[in-house]
Amino acid sequence: MAALAIRPAYDDDHHKLKFPHTRALLAALTRQHKPSEDIQDLSRVPHALVSKVVSLLVEEREDDLKVLLKDTYDMDGQAVSTACGYSAVASWIYDL
Repeated sequence: MAALAIRPAYDDDHHKLKFPHTRALLAALTRQHKPSEDIQDLSRVPHALVSKVVSLLVEEREDDLKVLLKDTYDMDGQAVSTACGYSAVASWIYDL
């Protein structure tokens, strides 16, 4: 069984961002929970945040992911549970 490798967040050969679905979900969370930081351009989603989320998804650390989202977006427990629900996480791991 092959190990899951995390790809770099930016592909120099193709000049496009990696993990576009994860970035889009994080941008949507930003628009919903931090309207003053509206992000229309996915490249403005912080690379460090994308990397941390991807790392937590790969390592299947759902509780740590929930804490990160709660702290980053000042979300309540219900909002975090919704963001980390099966369909959301399934969309996030589509990038991996």
